[in-house]
Amino acid sequence: MNKLYSKVTSIELYKILFMVCSLLYILPKGDVVASILLKGMLVWGFLLLVIRFYQKRIIIDNKFFIFFIIFTLLSIIFNFQDGFIRNIKDFLYLILEVVLLTQVDKGDSKNILIFNRILLGFMTFGYTVSLLIFFFRIPQVPGFEKFIMSYTEGRLWGWCGNPNTLATMSLFGLFAAFFNIYLRKENLSVLNKLGYGFIIIEALACLTLSQSRSGFVGFAVLVFGAVFFIGIYKNKHIIGSILLALIIGIASVFMLEVYGWGLRQMPSEKLAISVNSNGYFSIQEDGSDGGEVNPSSSDMGLENREIGSDYSNGRFTIWKGGLSVAKENILFGVGQNALNDEVNQKLPKDYVKQSPKIAANMHNIYLQVLATSGIFAFIFFVLQFVNSFWKRRKEIFNDALKCMFFVLIGCMLIINLFDSNIIGFMNLFIAGMFWIYFGYFTSECADNKKVLFLINSLKIGGAETVLRDIVNHFDFQNYDITVRTLFSEGELLDEFSPFIHYSTVLKKPNPLKKAILWRCVKYLPSVIIQYFIHGQYDYAIAFLEGMPTKIVGSLKNTDCKKYCWIHTDLVHNFESETNYHNREQALKCYQGMENIICVSNDCKDKFLQIYPELKDRTIVVYNCLDIERIRMLSDEVVESPFLDKKSSILLCSVGRLVKEKGFLRMLHVIERLKKENVNLQWLLIGDGNQKDILKEYVKKHGLEENVAFLGYQKNPFAYMKLADYYVCSSFVEGFSLTVVEALIVGVAVISTQCTGPSEILSDNCGILCENSEDGLYDTLKVINKKKKELPREKIEKRIAQFRVETVLDSIYKLIGGQ
Repeated sequence: MNKLYSKVTSIELYKILFMVCSLLYILPKGDVVASILLKGMLVWGFLLLVIRFYQKRIIIDNKFFIFFIIFTLLSIIFNFQDGFIRNIKDFLYLILEVVLLTQVDKGDSKNILIFNRILLGFMTFGYTVSLLIFFFRIPQVPGFEKFIMSYTEGRLWGWCGNPNTLATMSLFGLFAAFFNIYLRKENLSVLNKLGYGFIIIEALACLTLSQSRSGFVGFAVLVFGAVFFIGIYKNKHIIGSILLALIIGIASVFMLEVYGWGLRQMPSEKLAISVNSNGYFSIQEDGSDGGEVNPSSSDMGLENREIGSDYSNGRFTIWKGGLSVAKENILFGVGQNALNDEVNQKLPKDYVKQSPKIAANMHNIYLQVLATSGIFAFIFFVLQFVNSFWKRRKEIFNDALKCMFFVLIGCMLIINLFDSNIIGFMNLFIAGMFWIYFGYFTSECADNKKVLFLINSLKIGGAETVLRDIVNHFDFQNYDITVRTLFSEGELLDEFSPFIHYSTVLKKPNPLKKAILWRCVKYLPSVIIQYFIHGQYDYAIAFLEGMPTKIVGSLKNTDCKKYCWIHTDLVHNFESETNYHNREQALKCYQGMENIICVSNDCKDKFLQIYPELKDRTIVVYNCLDIERIRMLSDEVVESPFLDKKSSILLCSVGRLVKEKGFLRMLHVIERLKKENVNLQWLLIGDGNQKDILKEYVKKHGLEENVAFLGYQKNPFAYMKLADYYVCSSFVEGFSLTVVEALIVGVAVISTQCTGPSEILSDNCGILCENSEDGLYDTLKVINKKKKELPREKIEKRIAQFRVETVLDSIYKLIGGQ
């Protein structure tokens, strides 16, 4: 049953069947069968959309897509009086094309290979039929409804019944072959190479023999793209590569025109093959039984008699009419159903009389969108492609597969300056192929595992610092990493590798926006909350308890494995659990995780006190640190703000100035010791909501010569190294990264007994005191008399447990990696 459900909900299977159904329109009597099947495909498609929406598997590449769809729908509503039902039907096909067909399932490169193989099977048949028509010099026969059309006017119309369509389908076949050759480059047999070579030759032959605008543009862009990117990969000179590509591209078009002139000098034969309206093939002598010549099979197409009118084959006339209609209906257009009648009013009467339905197709997709849906839909239609290309500009220049997708999509967008075949029901096969390949382009077209790390912000802190060190050292050859924050803020924003994708929920957070987001996460149902995560991932990791964990836990996508990190003692710091209505809701969230990762054994024990049911899936992975980086930074020369450096013991603490860090009770201790003539000096590094309270206390009790507030320091390690002791005065911790950082720098550590430090400093690796003001007071009073020597060799062994490499190995095993 699960296998059947998996097949039915497979987007890749849907794409293949959609391609087969849309191809039926080309075959004799196939349009009747295809029309019935496509209604079923439409129903199946929208069921898939609902399922994928619920599972949070609908991926929209950028917000401009959404705005384009919204304004297209608004246009339909605005023009409800003109064929509302027909316009709604066209809109449903639009949703099918631009939303569903762009979705990609896991295993992208494998899916591309399978899809291309099936496509190439159909294309090879079509190319062979078309070339047979050419080699046997079969001219067009009048008086028939054509499906497979002849070689006439010096150009090949081929199996599609239209030279532009033949050229476009030749492009798809060419690139499908290129994609598969690239993806299988290490596993191609001699037979495979011969097969792909044969397909490429056939496709190129059909492309050049079509002698159509699409053929010229496609061939020119193909040559330009090849020369440009070869130049980029070879010498990295962008301007030089562009100029060379332009020169060779223009020369190739000139050569193709000369080639076409030669074709037009060839004599035609008398035999013809065609398909009549009953679906039967017919061969007959030219003029023996044909009646009046009607070169066009449909009044929706541009007729051959117009070739002499202008180089655009009559398109300029249509474009003028379309622009005039667009100006008069600039906001929301006229709707697809009314377009033909509106434009016909702007065209010459004899033009309309000869081709009454020609204006339904503007032969320019951009003008088509502008005239039917208005200026806003047009702007967002263009911006969606600009944004997609701009976001992937680095991949385009560095990834050959992305480069090929870019050339194909760019080629289609240029061709659609003269055609309207990437949106709409009448060009379903080409439109479908375009959006399918666009979906492959916008997805990550490699088999890299996609990993998401979700965290509140990138303000300086233990969890945030660990996240930076983990993701910056990840294996980018096998993993595609995204860091997403709820709030775009923090000192660490600029400290991530350029290979890491970054996104955020709130770009300009403020207290009001944060409060609204917190309430949304707490009160909205999980099917909505999951959409705070943008994108589709193999692994989603909530790197902090609270909101990130609840959001990741809400994901319905069964293909995505979920994990969460616990950085704190939840028994004493239960505030993060207030994101849930009750314990049962929190438990359900945690039960959806593959593993709950605690940063220390004490942290794990405290977590299991609250959720003993989760014992089997709760594990420990220590926080990691970039040891070499910390030691290098600690060698930076800095000056202590205290003038008297010899007659006192220098202490240092680093952390957020918040209540749980216990800095206020540390001030009480320093004040008490000062009254007893114990001279301590304390460097306090960090920022937080207790800063003003702490500063006021220092001023009120005359501790200015004993306490220095250094605020946030990008390199706190150099100040740590100045100190005689590092002090952790926290009430509660999960791990205490700064304690390990102090050990790495080589400073003795004093800490209150709490989760994390108790484990890190065990076996005499540091000094642990009672978790109270008196405990700190007694310990500092003792070390003032005699400095304690700590076992350096044992400390070095302890530090090795927290190396990035060690922790990454644990994470790779955890998520099924190396």
